Amino acid sequence: MLRKQLLWTWLLRSVLLPAFLTLFVGCSSKGTVSGKVFYQGNPLPGGRVTFLQEHGAFHSVIHEDGSYRITGIPPGPATITVSSPDPPGPATPSPMEKAAEMAKARKVEMSPEMAKLVEEGMKHIGDPEAGKRKYMSIPPKYKDPEQSGLKYTVKSGVQEYDIQLK
Repeated sequence: MLRKQLLWTWLLRSVLLPAFLTLFVGCSSKGTVSGKVFYQGNPLPGGRVTFLQEHGAFHSVIHEDGSYRITGIPPGPATITVSSPDPPGPATPSPMEKAAEMAKARKVEMSPEMAKLVEEGMKHIGDPEAGKRKYMSIPPKYKDPEQSGLKYTVKSGVQEYDIQLK
């Protein structure tokens, strides 16, 4: 029994504790990078930033004010890519709009109550211009890690880095 206890004590002190400490210290040495993405001096109002390293890819959404924040990046060199969402395509009618069009096409008369429900429902569809405001066309080279020309060396801890696109 004593021998078993000594074996577990040795295992804990010699193997498990150092492994745990290495893992714990390794986690705390990662970096958090935040900043803003600018295109031609203006904040990019939407999209995605990616930091590519030998350890993997680390992403963040670009918010409407151009800001981004990526946590848990290992220290070391990174290549950065930036993508902006595709422009909105032709407006797709909502289910409420489709129902109103079908009723008109079939010459179905709606009761005043149903007409009011359709009208109220169409008010809550949303702002059709919202998607356009979040789109800004940027050169396609910024999506490609081999062409973006964007590099940064991540350090441990919190740091700020603004990304300037031309």
